Amino acid sequence: PESLAEVVDGEPEAIRDALMFPEGPVWSPEGYLLFSDIPADTIYRWTEGEGSAVFVMPSGNSNGLAFDAMGRLLAAEHGPRRISRRVIGEMNATTVVDSFEGQKLNSPNDLVLRSDGSIYFTDPPYGIDQNQQELDFQGVFWIDPQGALTVLADDFDRPNGLALSP
Repeated sequence: PESLAEVVDGEPEAIRDALMFPEGPVWSPEGYLLFSDIPADTIYRWTEGEGSAVFVMPSGNSNGLAFDAMGRLLAAEHGPRRISRRVIGEMNATTVVDSFEGQKLNSPNDLVLRSDGSIYFTDPPYGIDQNQQELDFQGVFWIDPQGALTVLADDFDRPNGLALSP
């Protein structure tokens, strides 16, 4: 596309202002939009006609968000340096992964799910100081459907963003 008009039907409209660093938008299967504000440590929910409101706070300084096949929310969290899973409506999230071969992840950033339940995520050092980095690389990881964590690429400088294609 050469212009926004070729991609968007209508005029874009702001759904929330006064955000610090919004990231990770994802549409819920129920029809609402979730998005993170990393430094505000908050996930917001936006619903047409209702606007936006705090959905999860604190959010672990979440960035990328996704829903799994069971409708649970996955989040790449900078603060605790993990990928988490949360049942919607429950207060606490559980850790999916937070380390690789005994070393803390850097700062999980973006994630995407494959139809078989696999989770792919990037792990740059954005949310940590250099002296906090335990891994000697910044990578792209794969969590297989059974929960095993594998490095897919370790030759990136600040990997960011992922997408899957059919």
